Amino acid sequence: MCKRNKTLKRPGMTAAVLIITIAFAAQASAVYDPEISVCAPDWTITPFDAVIKMEYVDDGIMDLEGEFDLSFNADVVSVVSVTGKKIKTKVIPIEWDFVEGSDNTKIHINFIIPDDTSTRTYGDFVEIRFNSVGDVGEESLLNIAGGSLAYKDGTPVSAKWTDDTVNIGSFDVTVNAPESISTDTFDANIDIADVEDLDSAQLKLSFDPGVMNVTAVKPGKIGGKEIPIEMWCFDKNNTINVISNLPGTSGVSGSGTMMTITFAVIGEAGDSSVLDIVEKSPDTIIVNAEGDTLPTNWIDATVTITSEAPPPNETNTTVYVKNPDDDKLTVHLFIDGVFINYKDVSSGSTNEYSTYKLLEGPHTFTISWYDPDTEKWYETTTEYSVSGEVDLVVINTVKHTNEDNRISARVYVKNNDDDCLDVYLYIDDVYKEYETIEADDTCDYEKDGYEFDEEGVHTFKIKWRDPDTYVEYEKLTRQYIKSEESITMYVDPHTEDNNKISTHVYVKNLDNDRLDVYLYIDESFKDFEDRISSGYTKEFGGSDGYKLTEGNHTFRIEWYDPDTGEEHQTTRECLITGDVASVTIYTENHDKINTHVYVLNLDDDEPDVYLYIDDFFKDFEDRILPGYTREFGGSDGYKLTEGNHTFRIEWYDPDTGNEHQTTRECLITRDVAVTLYTERNDGGEDATVDVTVNAPELVSETFNVTINVTDVTDLCVAQFDLTFDPDVIDVGNVESGMINDRGMPITYRMMEDGRLRMMLFDFDLIVEGGVSGPGYLAKITFDVVGATGDTSAIDFCESDEFTRKLGDVDGDIIDANWYGADVTIGTATSIATSSLELSSSPATATAETQGDAQKAPAGTVSDTASTRDETQEIIAAHNFHSIYTLIECSSHPCL
Repeated sequence: MCKRNKTLKRPGMTAAVLIITIAFAAQASAVYDPEISVCAPDWTITPFDAVIKMEYVDDGIMDLEGEFDLSFNADVVSVVSVTGKKIKTKVIPIEWDFVEGSDNTKIHINFIIPDDTSTRTYGDFVEIRFNSVGDVGEESLLNIAGGSLAYKDGTPVSAKWTDDTVNIGSFDVTVNAPESISTDTFDANIDIADVEDLDSAQLKLSFDPGVMNVTAVKPGKIGGKEIPIEMWCFDKNNTINVISNLPGTSGVSGSGTMMTITFAVIGEAGDSSVLDIVEKSPDTIIVNAEGDTLPTNWIDATVTITSEAPPPNETNTTVYVKNPDDDKLTVHLFIDGVFINYKDVSSGSTNEYSTYKLLEGPHTFTISWYDPDTEKWYETTTEYSVSGEVDLVVINTVKHTNEDNRISARVYVKNNDDDCLDVYLYIDDVYKEYETIEADDTCDYEKDGYEFDEEGVHTFKIKWRDPDTYVEYEKLTRQYIKSEESITMYVDPHTEDNNKISTHVYVKNLDNDRLDVYLYIDESFKDFEDRISSGYTKEFGGSDGYKLTEGNHTFRIEWYDPDTGEEHQTTRECLITGDVASVTIYTENHDKINTHVYVLNLDDDEPDVYLYIDDFFKDFEDRILPGYTREFGGSDGYKLTEGNHTFRIEWYDPDTGNEHQTTRECLITRDVAVTLYTERNDGGEDATVDVTVNAPELVSETFNVTINVTDVTDLCVAQFDLTFDPDVIDVGNVESGMINDRGMPITYRMMEDGRLRMMLFDFDLIVEGGVSGPGYLAKITFDVVGATGDTSAIDFCESDEFTRKLGDVDGDIIDANWYGADVTIGTATSIATSSLELSSSPATATAETQGDAQKAPAGTVSDTASTRDETQEIIAAHNFHSIYTLIECSSHPCL
């Protein structure tokens, strides 16, 4: 099997796979032959990737070429695609095809690994995408054979070729809990069936905290081996996270319990809670000893609280069927939904079926028969609670004749409350209508009654909301309707609760329009006030306010804003306590904002530029001169709502013969100017300046990275985003760089996890005419936060909103090639020397001398009034709009 780093990486989890570091691999390469192995998941039920990995290569994986065959069981897996991977920054060219005569069960792959300065001694170089087409329980050997490996000069390389096996299947993980409980506590086992080489697990389990709560999590046992609990904690008030992990790397196989979760019962009889494994969470995975995430079927459970009762007794229950119909009928008997027997029952007679032993308590008795008069099947059900040593049940069939009988129910509702109420009627859970009923009055809902297709049991429900308690109530009754029936239902009286708190709710309108505002408390509609003037406050609910219970309540207002043409809402959660409470909620200001849009042409041609805002075409400006800025939309700009908006320009460049576009997303919160730039496209000339991330390949604890730049000319401004994996490394400090003994004043900010924005701009550089030569733009100190073996790319981000750029003193963009780097966490005790050589001129500066150089960089111009005046003259003499706009977003709301 292919050994890989475990995919389950969580704080505190013990590594279960030996991490072979780069340093160790470099030493081992002199002892072992290179190994080329197939790495595939042990188990799968979905498409998967098999990676061809190379390890232990003398002098690094570079300047190699080779070929091999890979065979498999085509009834179990099928090839979808084969692609070359990257080693360092180079993509591996490959050629592949099915081997002739193999009936698509074998592929042949040729590969070439290009020359590289890297000394990496391991890497993934081919990726094969498979579909799983077999049945559960089947497996396929991924057999690598017929391989050869050599350097490009023809020198053969002896190599070890290793196969792998993939199995089709998944594993059931079940919440094993009692369906009903009547005790104060209970246990739920998390069981797994027929697992192989289980090493660790992490799962997120949710439950209803109003019904039960977790008090403990205990280790499980599989195959006689205990499964230790590494940690457990509450994620939210209705969710827990649990991590279990087996020490060592061999894992455990078989069926058993991964963990036992103890719950305390806090609900009441009749309450239920689903114990739900949150399978879509990244915190829910099962991992085997190979580090593979196993495909899993997650099976939940529902637990219901019941009141404790003594065990029921058995009752000898005799069942009779009486037939009032004018025909002899064959009647089938069912008890609790289970068919028992059928007998012929003559017209007008009663037939004894038998005596049955039934548990004392409620049961359902159902009979069904076919009536020759109506040529229909009928069914009637009686619910009866048997008790004592003996009992009897008599069930009647229903008389049917050839005449049509009207089956209907006429519903009456009497209001026993002291308030006038709106009472809503539902029949069989279908809403019918509502009536407003005065106190002590009775209302007839449908004077002709509600008709049914056939006789049977129907459910009648009324719902109403009481203004004294501000609570919604309902009552329900079931009745067998066989002809024209009448039903009377009653509204219960509810009086004002003296413990309720008078809560006064105010709404202040911060918008510039008159607004109609709707108020909801705890998701129930309360009141509506129309045309609240701008800047005014309106009290809802009158002088008495609303009667609310002590505790947290949610207040929500909704309104339509004519400026945006949209519905808006604001929600506020407040703790209501004391004798009287007041709550003020504010509408939001949704005025249109004046937005001025400029386009700066950085190309050497005169393009026609089209502007789109939020994907809608806005304007067109023709023949914008090189280096010039054109305002779109006239002096008033565009009226936009507050929020994020997308600005896009499109143009045709005659040098490339292609359409080009630039997109920028900005947060508009006030009157603002937005500048977009055309890009310089010179028809494919190669850039002469390289910007490179200079980083050690193997890192530990803290390490330095420099942003190196080759010979530049008249550089005075730079901007770029640097990305990295925040789970592996994190930024500790950023220092300014140096070019030709001139300090490079860098500013920076973290935009998000794993994304560092850096900008270089200095008025003194403009006065000096920029800086030329090689050096470095910045030095970043990183802290290692991942685990040994983790790898992170450190690269430049090319984004629509903040394109990487170097600019010279004339406001022109300096063409550059941008190269990132990879770092891997290892066990090195020193940092690579190359990462410490930060000198802008290797013969004149070292890492130790840079600090002093940066404190007082050579050639720095003092910030005097005369210097500033000179700067303004230079700006007036040059088109420096690009430099200003290059940095304007550092203090602009669109960043």
